[in-house]
Amino acid sequence: MNEANVNVLNNTTNIVRRYGARGPRNSLRSK
Repeated sequence: MNEANVNVLNNTTNIVRRYGARGPRNSLRSK
């Protein structure tokens, strides 16, 4: 795998951990 692909996967997993599967925008609205 390319390093760029690994970085994208890591970023997406971090977003899911922080905000959940819906993403940051929806979770901010729910708050």
